[in-house]
Amino acid sequence: MAEELHRDSNSWEVLRSCIKKKDRTFVYARFQSINDQMKAMVASATANATLNSQDNDSQEISANVNRLYLDM
Repeated sequence: MAEELHRDSNSWEVLRSCIKKKDRTFVYARFQSINDQMKAMVASATANATLNSQDNDSQEISANVNRLYLDM
């Protein structure tokens, strides 16, 4: 997965790739709900990080995504 993304993957990306069927839909509705919640949280966190920093460091954003995912 890291080769596809050209960076280390975060926990949420790994989960998304593992819990989808071949047609790219989620196996269970619960996983779709988790994915929707994470999308909203990541969008909010990314917007806040962009506003607070001139430096867009993908490693820092990835670490924040891991933290958000584990907090869920």
